[in-house]
Amino acid sequence: MKTAFGALLAATAFASSAFCQVTLPPHASVYNGFTRGYNFTAANNFIINQLELPLDAFQTGDTMSVLVRLNGTVAFFSTGTPGPTVPCSVIVNPGDVVDVVGNWTPPAPGTFTAHNSYGNSAPYATSILGVPTTLLRVGVQNDIGNPAWAVNTQWLAPTSSAQIGRIFMYAVPPSGTFVNFTSDVTGGASPLTVNFTDTTYTSDPGGIVGWAWDFDGDAIIDSTLQNPSFVYTNCGTYDVTLTTVDATFGPNTTTKTAFITTDAIQANFAEQVIGPFTVLFTDTSNMPATSWAWDLDGDTIIDSTVQNTAWVYPNANPVNVSLTVTRLCGAASTFTKSVVPVQSISHNVLPNNGLSTGASVYFDLDVTNPAGINITSMDVAPSIANTAFTVEMFVKPGSYVGSTGTAADWVSAGLGSSAGGASTAAASANVAFPQALYLPPGQYGVKLWYVGVGPRYQTGSAQTTVTNGDLSLTVGASRGSTAANAWAGSDIALRHWSGTLYYGTHNLSGLAGFGRTAPGCAGTLGVPHVSSNLPQLGTTMTVNVTNLAQSFGIMITGFAGTVTDLTAFGAPGCSVRTSIDATSLLLGAGNTANWNFNVPNVPAFSGLILFHQVLSVDPAANGLGVVMSDAAASQIGS
Repeated sequence: MKTAFGALLAATAFASSAFCQVTLPPHASVYNGFTRGYNFTAANNFIINQLELPLDAFQTGDTMSVLVRLNGTVAFFSTGTPGPTVPCSVIVNPGDVVDVVGNWTPPAPGTFTAHNSYGNSAPYATSILGVPTTLLRVGVQNDIGNPAWAVNTQWLAPTSSAQIGRIFMYAVPPSGTFVNFTSDVTGGASPLTVNFTDTTYTSDPGGIVGWAWDFDGDAIIDSTLQNPSFVYTNCGTYDVTLTTVDATFGPNTTTKTAFITTDAIQANFAEQVIGPFTVLFTDTSNMPATSWAWDLDGDTIIDSTVQNTAWVYPNANPVNVSLTVTRLCGAASTFTKSVVPVQSISHNVLPNNGLSTGASVYFDLDVTNPAGINITSMDVAPSIANTAFTVEMFVKPGSYVGSTGTAADWVSAGLGSSAGGASTAAASANVAFPQALYLPPGQYGVKLWYVGVGPRYQTGSAQTTVTNGDLSLTVGASRGSTAANAWAGSDIALRHWSGTLYYGTHNLSGLAGFGRTAPGCAGTLGVPHVSSNLPQLGTTMTVNVTNLAQSFGIMITGFAGTVTDLTAFGAPGCSVRTSIDATSLLLGAGNTANWNFNVPNVPAFSGLILFHQVLSVDPAANGLGVVMSDAAASQIGS
């Protein structure tokens, strides 16, 4: 797709004596991978009439790939030319947000084949026709010369850090009249009021002296104001035409086809778990509908025709829910998504970056529900499509910050598995845990270690927090660890995890829970580990302890999570992480032991939170002769 103006525009552009190459930073390095470039907000009128790729990154057989966007819309795109220059005609107005990207593309292009010349890090101060302009870094997570790339996707947000991709841009002042206009909206529910703004440029020193608007395509002039308003009272799609007049170039006209559309509804809905496997669905379409049709269980049969509805599901399995809505003369719109009938929190952004198998992502969780949460599964974005993989969740008290490469700060909460999903969609693969992972109220750092695929995420410029009534999630960093070593590599920030956590809470569903919440300290056999079944009323809770050096220990149980550092007592790095409200002697064999707790069948005990940790007798470990197991918490379920 190439944008061109008329022969007069091209002739005046290239004949201009003010032809100007916009200054870029000098070549600093070659980057072979994704497409890079720069972004700026225009402060003046000009025409981009030529683009040029420097030869610093050229390799034999390469062809030129360049693209210009104005305000998020592709204005010029050229691939496959020998280069290093290509003519173009793109008029830029003050306030336009401009992206210029490009690279040398090899004969066999793919996702990661772009050859870029890098300059200094953003921001970079330059000028366009003498007007100061600041360049930011921008890019596409693909080679834009790759035929498989979907144009205008995978764009990185502009940033004031990292190096700028070098594409020489040539600018000239425009000569003539270029009719253009904008509006505050281009669609909505009728009656729709639209405010139009004339953005016509003329090089006539007297400026534009007359305007004629046709708002509804009937060839009748509706307004002669410069910046008028119009009310679209009926359902439909409308062409808008503006004719302007100046003393030098006379009348000039532009028509934007199908510029205004009323009553084009787009279906959408939100869901909220309101009870055990019970979900309330709320229509959130972009405008009021006049009819609704819900398929709530994925069988293509309409289950409800009211605006908002509820449904009880037999289990926690994902199900496809569809809403079809209509409004007046507009076409029907259907929205379908997979719903898991348990509580959830999402940071389900569209990923634009990622790492290979064995890499990790980090974020912080603040569990504010006084009953805690039981994490049952999560949706994640894998780097490879349709490939089985695992994700191990590690947690630690407090924040992940400062502990990303330190294994001793973390405890494994559980290992989940997935059959795979798409590699281009946000959070397309569901990872299920064999047993829910319980976290009592508090603040936790979370590490997700991907093996079999890598994590995809969104490159961020600032920390982002999402929250609901149960917890808050603050996205953070990634780490290029390996499939063999979860703690290898180095950190990359900021990286916004793309995913959804599914969980349940006792106050809503009466769930039982057990989960490891903090690391223990290593003895002669390593850190003693604890695991357990779920403590239900009227059943026996059995906690298994491994790595007991003497097959002997003491189970400490408390009603509060506290921290007592044992360094001063001769056990450096060890802490007791529970109040000491009850103790039980553990005698086992083969370096393991079990602790059994008969849960009373008394409803008043439902929801009770207990904290557990095992003191392991290990004379050779340290001066105190003891080490501590993982810390864990449990919640009695009904």
